Amino acid sequence: MDAKSRSACTHASGLDASRVGAPIRFSDTIGIDVRVVTGIAPQPQMNGTSVTMLCAFDRRAGKTEVVEAPADAVLSALRATPSIEGIIWRAEDIGGGGIIDRSRATLTFEADGRISGSASCNDYSGSYALDRGALSFTSALVATQKACVPSLMDQEQRFLAVLGAARQIELLPTGALLLSTPEGKSLRFFPERPVKPTVTPALEN
Repeated sequence: MDAKSRSACTHASGLDASRVGAPIRFSDTIGIDVRVVTGIAPQPQMNGTSVTMLCAFDRRAGKTEVVEAPADAVLSALRATPSIEGIIWRAEDIGGGGIIDRSRATLTFEADGRISGSASCNDYSGSYALDRGALSFTSALVATQKACVPSLMDQEQRFLAVLGAARQIELLPTGALLLSTPEGKSLRFFPERPVKPTVTPALEN
Protein backbone atom coordinates (compact mmCIF):
# COMPACT_ATOMS: atom_id res chain seq x y z
CA MET A 1 0.00 0.00 0.00
CA ASP A 2 2.88 2.37 0.76
CA ALA A 3 4.38 1.72 -2.67
CA LYS A 4 0.98 2.20 -4.30
CA SER A 5 0.32 5.55 -2.62
CA ARG A 6 3.86 6.75 -3.35
CA SER A 7 3.47 5.87 -7.03
CA ALA A 8 0.00 7.42 -7.23
CA CYS A 9 1.19 10.69 -5.68
CA THR A 10 4.20 10.83 -8.00
CA HIS A 11 1.96 10.39 -11.04
CA ALA A 12 -0.77 12.78 -9.84
CA SER A 13 1.68 15.59 -9.12
CA GLY A 14 2.95 15.66 -12.70
CA LEU A 15 6.23 17.13 -11.46
CA ASP A 16 9.63 16.41 -12.94
CA ALA A 17 12.32 14.95 -10.65
CA SER A 18 9.63 14.52 -7.99
CA ARG A 19 10.37 13.40 -4.44
CA VAL A 20 7.60 11.95 -2.29
CA GLY A 21 7.77 12.22 1.49
CA ALA A 22 6.73 9.67 4.09
CA PRO A 23 2.96 9.35 4.59
CA ILE A 24 0.92 10.97 7.32
CA ARG A 25 -1.51 8.10 7.79
CA PHE A 26 -5.04 8.58 9.07
CA SER A 27 -6.97 5.70 10.60
CA ASP A 28 -9.00 3.24 8.52
CA THR A 29 -12.14 5.18 9.49
CA ILE A 30 -11.02 7.88 7.06
CA GLY A 31 -8.55 5.78 5.11
CA ILE A 32 -6.40 8.65 3.82
CA ASP A 33 -2.64 8.97 3.42
CA VAL A 34 -1.23 12.49 3.00
CA ARG A 35 2.21 13.02 1.47
CA VAL A 36 4.35 16.02 0.58
CA VAL A 37 5.56 15.96 -3.03
CA THR A 38 8.30 18.29 -4.27
CA GLY A 39 9.66 18.63 -7.77
CA ILE A 40 10.11 20.83 -10.84
CA ALA A 41 7.14 22.30 -12.69
CA PRO A 42 7.13 20.79 -16.23
CA GLN A 43 5.47 23.77 -17.96
CA PRO A 44 7.96 25.80 -20.08
CA GLN A 45 6.57 29.10 -18.76
CA MET A 46 7.47 28.05 -15.20
CA ASN A 47 11.19 28.14 -16.06
CA GLY A 48 12.09 25.17 -13.90
CA THR A 49 10.37 26.50 -10.77
CA SER A 50 10.44 24.22 -7.73
CA VAL A 51 6.92 23.29 -6.61
CA THR A 52 5.60 21.77 -3.38
CA MET A 53 2.30 19.87 -3.40
CA LEU A 54 0.17 18.00 -0.91
CA CYS A 55 -1.17 14.65 -2.06
CA ALA A 56 -4.15 12.85 -0.50
CA PHE A 57 -4.45 9.15 -1.33
CA ASP A 58 -7.66 7.22 -0.56
CA ARG A 59 -6.46 3.74 0.45
CA ARG A 60 -9.85 2.10 -0.14
CA ALA A 61 -10.81 3.69 -3.45
CA GLY A 62 -7.29 4.13 -4.77
CA LYS A 63 -8.10 7.72 -5.74
CA THR A 64 -5.58 10.53 -5.48
CA GLU A 65 -5.89 14.31 -5.34
CA VAL A 66 -3.11 16.89 -5.22
CA VAL A 67 -3.09 20.59 -4.42
CA GLU A 68 -0.23 23.06 -4.62
CA ALA A 69 0.88 24.16 -1.17
CA PRO A 70 2.94 27.16 -0.06
CA ALA A 71 6.41 25.92 0.84
CA ASP A 72 6.36 27.86 4.14
CA ALA A 73 3.16 26.12 5.23
CA VAL A 74 4.60 22.69 4.45
CA LEU A 75 7.83 23.50 6.28
CA SER A 76 5.84 24.54 9.35
CA ALA A 77 4.00 21.23 9.27
CA LEU A 78 7.25 19.30 8.93
CA ARG A 79 8.68 21.06 11.98
CA ALA A 80 5.97 19.34 14.03
CA THR A 81 7.14 15.88 12.92
CA PRO A 82 8.47 13.94 15.92
CA SER A 83 12.22 13.48 15.96
CA ILE A 84 13.81 10.07 15.44
CA GLU A 85 17.21 11.21 16.74
CA GLY A 86 18.72 10.25 20.05
CA ILE A 87 16.53 7.17 20.45
CA ILE A 88 17.62 3.52 20.59
CA TRP A 89 15.33 1.83 18.06
CA ARG A 90 15.05 -1.94 18.61
CA ALA A 91 14.28 -4.18 15.64
CA GLU A 92 11.00 -6.12 15.80
CA ASP A 93 11.08 -7.45 12.25
CA ILE A 94 13.79 -8.08 9.65
CA GLY A 95 12.62 -8.51 6.08
CA GLY A 96 9.23 -9.91 7.10
CA GLY A 97 10.79 -12.82 8.99
CA GLY A 98 10.53 -11.54 12.53
CA ILE A 99 13.55 -11.70 14.84
CA ILE A 100 15.13 -14.43 16.97
CA ASP A 101 13.70 -14.51 20.50
CA ARG A 102 15.85 -12.65 23.04
CA SER A 103 18.19 -11.38 20.32
CA ARG A 104 18.84 -7.67 19.96
CA ALA A 105 19.36 -5.58 16.83
CA THR A 106 19.25 -1.81 17.28
CA LEU A 107 19.56 1.47 15.42
CA THR A 108 20.35 4.98 16.69
CA PHE A 109 20.41 8.18 14.62
CA GLU A 110 22.61 10.89 16.10
CA ALA A 111 22.14 14.62 15.47
CA ASP A 112 25.69 14.86 14.09
CA GLY A 113 24.87 12.55 11.16
CA ARG A 114 26.22 9.36 12.70
CA ILE A 115 24.35 6.06 12.83
CA SER A 116 25.19 3.15 15.14
CA GLY A 117 23.80 0.10 16.86
CA SER A 118 23.99 -3.64 17.34
CA ALA A 119 23.44 -5.85 14.30
CA SER A 120 22.60 -8.92 16.49
CA CYS A 121 26.18 -10.01 17.29
CA ASN A 122 28.49 -7.19 16.21
CA ASP A 123 28.26 -3.43 16.70
CA TYR A 124 28.18 -1.24 13.58
CA SER A 125 28.48 2.45 12.72
CA GLY A 126 28.36 4.78 9.74
CA SER A 127 26.98 8.14 8.67
CA TYR A 128 23.65 9.09 7.13
CA ALA A 129 21.56 11.87 5.61
CA LEU A 130 17.78 12.33 5.61
CA ASP A 131 15.71 14.43 3.22
CA ARG A 132 11.95 14.33 3.89
CA GLY A 133 11.83 10.59 4.33
CA ALA A 134 14.57 9.72 1.82
CA LEU A 135 17.50 7.97 3.52
CA SER A 136 21.06 7.79 2.21
CA PHE A 137 24.34 6.66 3.72
CA THR A 138 27.26 9.04 3.34
CA SER A 139 29.76 6.40 4.42
CA ALA A 140 29.77 2.60 4.35
CA LEU A 141 28.51 0.76 7.43
CA VAL A 142 31.43 -0.72 9.38
CA ALA A 143 30.96 -3.59 11.85
CA THR A 144 33.15 -5.26 14.46
CA GLN A 145 34.31 -8.81 13.79
CA LYS A 146 33.08 -10.95 16.69
CA ALA A 147 31.81 -14.47 16.00
CA CYS A 148 28.49 -15.69 17.41
CA VAL A 149 26.29 -18.75 16.91
CA PRO A 150 25.32 -19.36 13.24
CA SER A 151 21.69 -18.32 13.71
CA LEU A 152 22.70 -14.90 15.05
CA MET A 153 25.31 -14.44 12.34
CA ASP A 154 22.70 -15.22 9.69
CA GLN A 155 20.26 -12.74 11.22
CA GLU A 156 23.03 -10.14 11.39
CA GLN A 157 23.85 -10.56 7.71
CA ARG A 158 20.18 -10.10 6.78
CA PHE A 159 19.85 -7.07 9.06
CA LEU A 160 22.90 -5.31 7.64
CA ALA A 161 21.93 -6.17 4.05
CA VAL A 162 18.48 -4.57 4.39
CA LEU A 163 19.78 -1.63 6.41
CA GLY A 164 22.51 -0.85 3.90
CA ALA A 165 20.01 -0.95 1.01
CA ALA A 166 17.27 1.06 2.78
CA ARG A 167 16.34 4.31 1.03
CA GLN A 168 12.99 5.24 2.61
CA ILE A 169 12.20 5.93 6.26
CA GLU A 170 8.75 6.37 7.79
CA LEU A 171 7.56 7.07 11.33
CA LEU A 172 4.25 5.22 11.57
CA PRO A 173 1.24 6.25 13.72
CA THR A 174 1.86 3.15 15.87
CA GLY A 175 5.20 4.65 16.91
CA ALA A 176 7.13 2.17 14.79
CA LEU A 177 10.02 3.25 12.57
CA LEU A 178 10.00 1.57 9.15
CA LEU A 179 13.04 1.48 6.85
CA SER A 180 12.38 0.19 3.33
CA THR A 181 14.49 -0.72 0.29
CA PRO A 182 13.43 0.05 -3.30
CA GLU A 183 12.80 -3.70 -3.69
CA GLY A 184 10.26 -3.71 -0.86
CA LYS A 185 12.31 -5.30 1.93
CA SER A 186 12.01 -3.58 5.29
CA LEU A 187 13.16 -3.28 8.88
CA ARG A 188 10.64 -2.34 11.58
CA PHE A 189 11.76 -0.84 14.88
CA PHE A 190 10.15 0.36 18.09
CA PRO A 191 11.79 2.82 20.51
CA GLU A 192 13.64 1.13 23.35
CA ARG A 193 14.63 4.24 25.32
CA PRO A 194 15.88 7.78 24.68
CA VAL A 195 19.65 8.20 24.94
CA LYS A 196 19.72 11.99 25.12
CA PRO A 197 17.41 14.99 24.59
CA THR A 198 17.09 16.32 21.03
CA VAL A 199 15.89 19.61 19.61
CA THR A 200 16.13 19.45 15.83
CA PRO A 201 13.74 16.95 14.15
CA ALA A 202 15.71 14.56 11.92
CA LEU A 203 12.94 14.19 9.36
CA GLU A 204 13.18 17.83 8.26
CA ASN A 205 16.86 17.58 7.24
